[in-house]
Amino acid sequence: MVCTGVPLAVFTVMDVRDGHRKKVLPLAIAVGVLVACLVAFAAAGAPPVLVFVVASMLTGLVSKIPVARTWDVSWHSSIVAGFAVWMVYLFGPWALPPAIAAGAAIAWSRVHLGEHTPAQVVVGLAQGATTPLIILAIFG
Repeated sequence: MVCTGVPLAVFTVMDVRDGHRKKVLPLAIAVGVLVACLVAFAAAGAPPVLVFVVASMLTGLVSKIPVARTWDVSWHSSIVAGFAVWMVYLFGPWALPPAIAAGAAIAWSRVHLGEHTPAQVVVGLAQGATTPLIILAIFG
């Protein structure tokens, strides 16, 4: 709850929609929260998969910081793609069709609502799926 709730609250309160540069402080706060969660989970002997999920969240977030200063990659698409990878890893191939459907629906909605270009959505999907795959390749 803390690992996802606090960063989301920071983004909401700081209203990051006003510009790319305003995203830097909330991103830094979110990184700090995720590092604290990662350390706490590892120290408490949390199940490895939980540590891996938080590590992939942290990796994904850090990889977005340089891009967020100049370009508006779809965070929604990135998050759903990362979630999809973890669902398939945890529950097997039967989770793939609903994961693809969720990703497609969110990607379409971001473009349809005029929040992102198709390129921003595709990069978000790729970035979101890549980070958990990297964590799994290293640690899984």
